[in-house]
Amino acid sequence: MLPLLLCKLSASSVPAWWTVAWNLPILPQPGAPGTPLGLGDQLASFKMDVEKSRGWVRAEVPVASDMSPSSMQTDFFSRVAQMRSRYGPIFEVPLGLGSAVYIGDAAAAKQLLTNTGAYDKGLLGTISGDIFGKGLITALDRDVWRRRRRAVAPSLTGNSWLNDVVSDFDAVARRAENLLDKAAESGEPIDMEAKSQSISLDVVGKAVFGFEFDAVNSESDPVIAATYRVLKETSYRSEKPSAVAWSLAPTVLAKAFSPEFREFKQCAAVLDSTLNKLISSLRAAEEEGLASVADEAAANMDDVTTAVRAPSVLRLLVEVRDDASAQQLKDDLVTLLIAGHETVASVLTWVLYELARHPSELEAVQSEVDALLASRCNGEHGIDSPLTMADVLALQQTRRALAEALRLYPAPPLLSRRTLQDDVLPLAAGGKVQLRRGTNIFLLTAMLHRDPRTWGEDADCFRLGRWDPTDGFTSQPTKASHNLPNWRGFSAEKLQRGSLYPSEQATDYAYVPFGGGEFKCLGDKFAFLEATVVLARLLHRYEFQLVTADVGFDMAATIHTSNGLWMKLRRRDI
Repeated sequence: MLPLLLCKLSASSVPAWWTVAWNLPILPQPGAPGTPLGLGDQLASFKMDVEKSRGWVRAEVPVASDMSPSSMQTDFFSRVAQMRSRYGPIFEVPLGLGSAVYIGDAAAAKQLLTNTGAYDKGLLGTISGDIFGKGLITALDRDVWRRRRRAVAPSLTGNSWLNDVVSDFDAVARRAENLLDKAAESGEPIDMEAKSQSISLDVVGKAVFGFEFDAVNSESDPVIAATYRVLKETSYRSEKPSAVAWSLAPTVLAKAFSPEFREFKQCAAVLDSTLNKLISSLRAAEEEGLASVADEAAANMDDVTTAVRAPSVLRLLVEVRDDASAQQLKDDLVTLLIAGHETVASVLTWVLYELARHPSELEAVQSEVDALLASRCNGEHGIDSPLTMADVLALQQTRRALAEALRLYPAPPLLSRRTLQDDVLPLAAGGKVQLRRGTNIFLLTAMLHRDPRTWGEDADCFRLGRWDPTDGFTSQPTKASHNLPNWRGFSAEKLQRGSLYPSEQATDYAYVPFGGGEFKCLGDKFAFLEATVVLARLLHRYEFQLVTADVGFDMAATIHTSNGLWMKLRRRDI
């Protein structure tokens, strides 16, 4: 990368009238480093974008003028590979009135994710504020974000609670067998992407809300239908610029002229009403000291859902007594609902797809699961008793398959950030890039996770051995072999530290399945545990055959198939 001064033309290239106009004292000025962005910062970003578009100032990085976010919605991976080949691991993309820097470099990703206080959630917080409110995904007010993270963290990361919910994951997976058994008996293809979404929604509903949605068998239920529509809104806005425009317009105007936005608001109101009932019932029960909180909540739900007695995230949040408003609790819950549902549904879809295409890898995973469950016949746990945390930790090959699916199909495929102060990003191959305050950034994890400089020439291949700390992991390309002085390479020692999944530290940020730094996903363990339990149960009971391997790749909030993951199921002889 050329030094900064060589990347720009001289200041004299900027017309004098332009400089005078922008120095008028009536114009608001950019804010201080580290403070929230304001109108002055937006104007400064607009000024810089105009200067670059007019050729008065050179961009810091290559400009992909032939690319737009909408151009990546279909044929996603081909576009990502094309961009990497043409522009390298960091480039700028015009976004109408602005621009964004896209990053697919490990060293740059590490700085971006770990420079505490230098970034906020960026464009995602702007365009999705009416979906998530002031939840953890979009909260741009750092004080609100810190308070909510402190409140939510114990309910998602406590070992005791995680041990308990593993049995919930198992129960939902076993319940789905009734429907899948019918598909296996009929021999008719079934869309496993849709079923993965239903299973994931049931798990999140049970663990987060404390109620049985039973989406696997009741997708036509009004609350289920409304929930799915709210879940899909993030994808719609990723796919359609018009959906983003309507979300930023006055609500009355958007409802009048956009049927899609009107539908979203109607469904959001149904979900909002449901959450209001849950929160008020649990708060009333908690204040009265009722022994059966879940039963009381169910009595006020008009049979919309079926109560369960196990502690839920909602119940734990209510019991915190941190004076959070009902609206804040709803924002927290919708955030957990959408984030938890999308991630697990996506990884289950793609791990089934890849295992069906790689018989030897599938055999390794199934053999491991079969051996574990067979051992229960002679142990204290029967073969039909719920899986436990100890079982999950024993399923190494199963977890490697999920880690590899998350590498190839990260959920989400990009992370949104925005600079709150000037920053310098080092690049793995050497050099650096200066970012000004107010720069919109997308960490393109789908490019980062398939970078051949770090993952080798088979970066696009599904291979479990690359996560073996005694073999494949240590034989990955090294920083020396690819001349990457600013990347530390892979650490087998860090991979073996007992984590459920390979961490970002083990790969020096070449792999960030749940982000990293202060904004790292709080539900990482929850999601990975759920995916492991569900996958183990599915692979133990069924063989999966792809109807077609050409499923297509569409990019939205996560990576979806174009037309569903249609598979034929067969009951295994075990």
